[in-house]
Order: sequence, then C-alpha cells, then structure tokens
Amino acid sequence: MSIKQLTAYQVHQAYQKGELTPPEVVAAYAQSHQETPEINAFIEHFGADAMAKANALTKNQDASLLWGIPGALKDNISVKNKKLTCASAMLENYTSPYDSSIVEQLNRAQFINLGRLNMDEFAMGSTGRYSSHGATRNPLDAQRVAGGSSSGSAAAVAAHQALFTIGTDTGGSSRLPASYTGVCGFKPTYGAISRYGVNMLSPSFDVPGILAHTPEDIAMVYQSLLKEDTRDQIVRPIAYRFDNVRKQPSLKGVKIGLLDSLLDRADADVVKAYALVKQLLLDAGAELVPFDLGVESELIKVYYILMCSEAATTLSRFDGARYGNAVDASDIESLIAQTRIQRLGHEVVRRILMGNYFLMEENYAQWYMRALHIRGQLVERFTQVGKEMGATLWLWPGFHEAAMISAPERDNYASDIVAVAANLYGGPAVALPVMKGSHGLPVSVQIAGTVGNDEAVLQLADLIYRQVNWQNRRY
Repeated sequence: MSIKQLTAYQVHQAYQKGELTPPEVVAAYAQSHQETPEINAFIEHFGADAMAKANALTKNQDASLLWGIPGALKDNISVKNKKLTCASAMLENYTSPYDSSIVEQLNRAQFINLGRLNMDEFAMGSTGRYSSHGATRNPLDAQRVAGGSSSGSAAAVAAHQALFTIGTDTGGSSRLPASYTGVCGFKPTYGAISRYGVNMLSPSFDVPGILAHTPEDIAMVYQSLLKEDTRDQIVRPIAYRFDNVRKQPSLKGVKIGLLDSLLDRADADVVKAYALVKQLLLDAGAELVPFDLGVESELIKVYYILMCSEAATTLSRFDGARYGNAVDASDIESLIAQTRIQRLGHEVVRRILMGNYFLMEENYAQWYMRALHIRGQLVERFTQVGKEMGATLWLWPGFHEAAMISAPERDNYASDIVAVAANLYGGPAVALPVMKGSHGLPVSVQIAGTVGNDEAVLQLADLIYRQVNWQNRRY
C-alpha cells in the first residue's frame, strides 16, 4: 500500500513504529499536487515551507496525534503572514497579521500546513465554481462539480493532495463537497471549535468543518481543535475523547431517529443508500424511530432568508474605504459602488441584494422575523426528539443526486435541504460515503445528533463506515 493510500491514523501509527518519516509523507502529497494541478484545489501551495517543517520535526514519546500529519486550510481561515483572500478579488492583496485559533491549535499539535484551499467566494456557493481563482474540479469526474463552498477542502483529500483539511460549514458547506467527492465531511456542534480568525459568512450558522477519508481521521483531528477560547464568545465545552470514538459500540436497543421526509426529490441511488444503512442499523439491534419536523417545506426558505440577511451585514465592511481592494474613484460614493461592482462576483452580489431586501423595514417582519420564528420551532422539535423520544442520534439521507454535471445554468440550492437542518439547529452532523451509485460515483448518508453529542455521532459514523467497508472498495 502506497503512502497516499494510508489514512491519517495509519500514518500516525507508522510514525509511532518508525516506518515513515514526515519528509516522506509530505513529499508524497506534494507529488500528488504536482501531478494533478488541474484539480485546482489549492490557491497557494506551501511546498517549500511544508518540507522545511517536516525536516525540522523532532520525534518524542509525547508527540500528538497530528504530529507530522500534512493538512491544509480553506482560504477563509487566517494564517499569519499568509494571504487570506476568501477566493475573492476584493481581498486579493490582504495578508493576515495573525493566526486563527484553529491554526494555533494545529500548530501546537505539530501538523504540517500544505497551503490555502480554493472555495466559493466568501463561502457563497454549492458548486465550487464561484471563485476568483477558477473553479475546483471534481477529482472523481472532471465533468461534475466538486461541491461547495469548501470545494478545495474536499477535492484535496479526494485527490490525495492532503490527508485532512479544514473547511467551514454554513449550510452543508463541508458535507456537500465531501459527498460529491467520496470523502467524509463533519460539521461539529455550533460553538465547539473557536471561530477566532475565520472570516464568517453567517455568524449564527458558521462552524469550522473537518474533511478526511474516514470518520476516524476526522475524530483524530477534532481532538486537537477542542479548546475554550474567550476570543469567540459562543465557544462551549463538550465531552469528547478520540479513544471513545474508536470503540465499537453495541447498538442493541439504541434509539436512532429517521428523518424520512428528507427523501423527497432524492434520486434512486440516494434512497438505496439510505435503505442500506437503515438495514445495517436494524441488523445491529438498533430501534429505529421515524419522526418529522413539521417545517420541512420551510427549511430552504428559512435558511436562505437568515443566511443572506446575515451575509449582507457581515460583508458590508468590504467597501474599499475600510476593508477591501479599492478601485480609483473621485468620491466616496463612487469608491464604494465601483469597488463592490468590480471586486465582488455575481453570486456574492445576488445574496447581498437578497439579504438587504429581507432586512428592509417593509419586509423585516414578513420575512426575517418569521424565519427566526420557524427556526425556533425547529430547535424545539429536535430538542423534543432527543428528550421525549429518546433518540439522540439520527440518520438522514445524503444529497439528492451525485455530483451534478457542471453547467452554467445549473445550481443546487434545493439539495441543501438535507444539510441546512443541522445548521439551523446547531447540532453535529457528518456525511460519509456508503456505496457507489449506478453512475459509478459515491453516494452518502448523514449521521446527525443532539447538541454536544459529537462523540456519539462520530462513533456511529465510524461503525457504519467500517461495516460497509467503503475504504477497501475505494482503494
């Protein structure tokens, strides 16, 4: 088995046994990047810096799980003295003066940063096509989109250009591209990981996401990112141990909720994958508990009203006067108008305009406040399912089709319906591939859970992943 076929945990074990060295692993992943640059997963590759750090690492008995493990970060996460563009011409000349909390934690764990990853501009998009640096291509099928907005984060793992990556998840932004490229993508509980130094699109939704080949690898990375941080006031402590995730739990009598209503509009392969995992859970002795939300038809509307409204507010600072790559203009009004017209992509402009519309005085109560009310109902319903029905783990279908054909007129806002519930609620969710569809591409399901139940969500995902033997099928 070649280095690039190993999981992150397997590389960690090889380091422990002295079978591999960091320079060997970094060289293998740098070679993958050099061989497949057309994937366009990286905006900037830190090849020389990565190899220098690999050569400088000194092994010791107390080395962390991420010691010498090569990863990469989405281009909306601050790395000191490196550019931070959010894949936008608006920030093409910006260099971060500090490290994000995520980078601080990863550096303490002595990971090796391979570079800045491509994304949809300001994390707005579900295809990976809306980037000032060009579209990310799907490593499994160049004719299909890689998904977004964490397109480079998923493609880098799928193309063996990084062992793990950090993205962000606003409404499925890590889980959707993971599904499209056949890797695993995890959205943690809202507030579990500090967002200090992350350029956020929508503060009440955004969380950092983790993408890797297996749930075990995700769990390993997650262990290093859980730390209280007063610089992000929504950070909450959760009970979590990587060693517990790796234990194979008994599912006998465990209640697992089924959200069958999210199967509406799903294609035959998605339905088949969902049924496959349902049967696996039944065979393991789990008690499956169907439930509905009562607001399924409103999920997409609520998500886009709230997300666009928040985005319009958070991006208002990028005007060329305070922040942003300003254009020449004769007066302040022209400066702001022309900077935004020339520096922002059409998808970003579209969502800002929608957000401003929802926030207008005459629309505020009808759209924004009603959306907040329905979000509150959703939170109450999920809480009820956990407390009153006793189902704190849930099986959801994957996205409604395999990675769609890349065409200018096609987008997949509707597919977000299976992802946004986790962001509206705030609980953990992970997407993992479980079979190949009739098209030969991976098909995923999602495991979700109550707020703070991240350990159990990853533990169940790891059990399912091992049961379906996806890793051996893939390689």
